[in-house]
Amino acid sequence: MQAFRSRDAARRAALHLDEIRLIGSGAVYVRGWAHDGCEPFARLTLQSNGAEAGTALLGIRRPDVRSMFPQLRSEHVGFAGTCSLRGARDGAFELELHGSPRGSTRREVFTVQVTRTASA
Repeated sequence: MQAFRSRDAARRAALHLDEIRLIGSGAVYVRGWAHDGCEPFARLTLQSNGAEAGTALLGIRRPDVRSMFPQLRSEHVGFAGTCSLRGARDGAFELELHGSPRGSTRREVFTVQVTRTASA
C-alpha cells in the first residue's frame, strides 16, 4: 500500500493503509497507521460522499512506524475501522480519512480512491 501525506505538509503528518478490504457490498474495512508528525491522532473519522460513515479504533501499537519516524512521541499510531458504503455507487469512489490532532481544531485530510464492483 501507499503512504499518503497530508495536504498540510508543514507538520509532516502521514497516513499509510496496510489493508483496504470490501466487506460484502455494504462496508469497507481499513487498517494502517497515521500521525500528525509528532503524535498519534486523537480522532480519525471515515467519510464517504462527504458524510461521516465511520470512526477508527486508534492506539494500536506500531513499533515499526516509530522506527521509521523517530520524532514520534508514541508508537501507538495504528488504527483500524469500518466505513459504511451506503449510497456509494459501484466503481471508484473516494474515501476520506480526517485526522484530528490532540488539543487542536486543525484537521488533516487524506483521500483514498476505492473501487467497488457490483459483484463485491
